[in-house]
Amino acid sequence: MTETKNKGPLSNIVVLDAATVIAAPLAACLLGDAGARVIKVEHPTTGDTGRRLSEGRGLYWKFIARNKESVTCNLSSPEGAELFRKLASKADVVIENFRPGTMARWGLSYEALSRDNPGLILAHISGFGQDGPYVKRPGYGSLAEARGGIAYVTGEADGPPLLPGSPVADPMAGLTAVSAITMALWARDAGGRNGRGEEIDISLYGPMLYLMGGAITDYSGSGHFPTRGSHLGRRVIRYAGQCRDGRWVAVAAIGVKLLQKTMDFARSTGHFTLAETDVEKVDLTFVDAALRAWMSERDRPDVLRALTEADIPNGPINSVPEMLDDELYRARGDFITFDDPQFGPLEMPRAPFRFREMGYRADFAGHDLGADNASVYSDMLGLGGDALRVLREKGAI
Repeated sequence: MTETKNKGPLSNIVVLDAATVIAAPLAACLLGDAGARVIKVEHPTTGDTGRRLSEGRGLYWKFIARNKESVTCNLSSPEGAELFRKLASKADVVIENFRPGTMARWGLSYEALSRDNPGLILAHISGFGQDGPYVKRPGYGSLAEARGGIAYVTGEADGPPLLPGSPVADPMAGLTAVSAITMALWARDAGGRNGRGEEIDISLYGPMLYLMGGAITDYSGSGHFPTRGSHLGRRVIRYAGQCRDGRWVAVAAIGVKLLQKTMDFARSTGHFTLAETDVEKVDLTFVDAALRAWMSERDRPDVLRALTEADIPNGPINSVPEMLDDELYRARGDFITFDDPQFGPLEMPRAPFRFREMGYRADFAGHDLGADNASVYSDMLGLGGDALRVLREKGAI
């Protein structure tokens, strides 16, 4: 059964999601979770790339397009571009991630759209930004993770750099877009801009640089070079170990007190036999090795219990089925269920924020391509069946 709270703090905001792939649609999804009316604008024949990601691989589309009404509109056709301009004239936010310059080529630049709607906020999300030497290059999250340094510091100390197993750059760009859009909405409505909107430029690599900000600043001032591995090149333990039952556990120890406690625990297992008792002088790889050996002799529930009793920060490394059964998530209601007419009950993570009173939106999973053409175009633009038929015949919708 779908859990529907009140419509959330953005229930008076209209968002046009004219984007594809992950980052920009995720931003629109989060705005929809907060109550915004999100209209997904898709090409009449190809639809959003996210639909194709779902084919044979799961139900990604149902998640990324939840709470979005789907309309078709061929932005590259004159009729489709004009139709989009009319929609944008009644919207608060437009999110797009075409290659820089594409929207302008279709007559849909910020200057063009804001003439009819001075309060419009237009957010561009691209691989390398709206200007600069790479503006024409295609951008992918993995390239941003590589160029932004996240891949360099991921992996074992003696192994190669590793790209994350799940996208990081795209979701981070989406979260960044939501932050920037809500800032712009606040500035427009209450921040002294007298109702004027804004144009926002977000690259996939920018949030990666921001995540690496501490390491970059540290290196620029001290020459300290971050490395791969469980210690981050410092007196830190971030360790992943496999238990006897094949499942995995993470251990985190930051600061002298926790490191000392972790070393003392490793000594108590009988696998750590060095005479040195000062954690600031010990090679932490020996602590890792002792924990690894100890975990391999026990099933995960016993490992988690013992580490918790020893006051050492720890947690399970969950697979997807384990996430769905995690006691923390279940206790906090972190999953919501959508009764989808095609696939039946679908569980998804709820919005990653909680308001005490304003609530969030959880109405429906992703719709079929163009499922809301009639209702949206009638509601927003007053177009009836004859007008829509003409637009279909011209390939505009």
